[in-house]
Amino acid sequence: MKKSNLLKTIAFILLAVAIASFVFFDIFDFFGISKVAVEDDARKSQYIDNSWKVSKSSSEDMVAMLFYPEDMGDYTYSMYVNRDNSRGYFFRAGGSGNYSIVKGVAVVGFEDINSVAYISMNNPKITKMKLEDKEIDINPSKPFVFVLPSSENPIFYNKDGEFNYEKLHSYK
Repeated sequence: MKKSNLLKTIAFILLAVAIASFVFFDIFDFFGISKVAVEDDARKSQYIDNSWKVSKSSSEDMVAMLFYPEDMGDYTYSMYVNRDNSRGYFFRAGGSGNYSIVKGVAVVGFEDINSVAYISMNNPKITKMKLEDKEIDINPSKPFVFVLPSSENPIFYNKDGEFNYEKLHSYK
């Protein structure tokens, strides 16, 4: 009987440790957020209404999102990065009130990440992005987000020709 009680005690302790570990890792995002759950996490943590649309793009080390209402009168952007090929993504930057996102194209990159995000509410009515090996058509009436390798140098065009933009942020 003592052996039976000992086994039950050990099983209970192992179960308690397993539950405590799960709660700890979940609360502190030890492993990060999966790519499919990043949008939900951004909406929850930045209090973004579910009715807002999202334009998003991702790579192996970055997810960038631009949330906006139907009338496009406001926006919130959100950036997540995957550190050192961990199992998930971690919030790195976000907010609103960024002049370049509204009036042009914001270029957001991080020193330790090999991708760069190009984010715009598309008020300049950009219609095309030209990359080294291809061209991508852009709907001039919709906001956009592109995550590209940091070695890429896109050229944006609107109906008036080449659109010049400046780097907005380069977080360290």
